[in-house]
Amino acid sequence: MKEYLRVVLAGDLTNHEVSELIERWSSRASRSQIPSLVRLSKTIRSNKDGTMPSIELSVTSGGVEG
Repeated sequence: MKEYLRVVLAGDLTNHEVSELIERWSSRASRSQIPSLVRLSKTIRSNKDGTMPSIELSVTSGGVEG
């Protein structure tokens, strides 16, 4: 699950593909009954409108956090 999400967020896909694959991943994570994945899935879904623009523009906060 972790590697699947990493590949989706790597930036090699179109915006439509990323959106669709994130939705698929979230669905699978929610059904997994692994508490940390269920929580992450809920967080990703609730913040999807805010994260999609950063994925589209390949913007990260890594420089600031470092």
